[in-house]
Amino acid sequence: MAKRTNRYELKLKRIGVPENEEHVSGQIHLVVANHDDIFAIIEKLKQKDLFINQQQSAEFAVGLK
Repeated sequence: MAKRTNRYELKLKRIGVPENEEHVSGQIHLVVANHDDIFAIIEKLKQKDLFINQQQSAEFAVGLK
């Protein structure tokens, strides 16, 4: 039996850094596979209202997966 795989496109770009902190600048573009429906996870977290706002719910879900 083949495992169901979702494919996602991620783009990450630094848009700010703390003052006086060294950093590596750049951006990355990835296509990744994951067995979970990440959008469904985000929606479930938003519904549970566990964070200050829905943006934080989405950030947590994406960071977790």
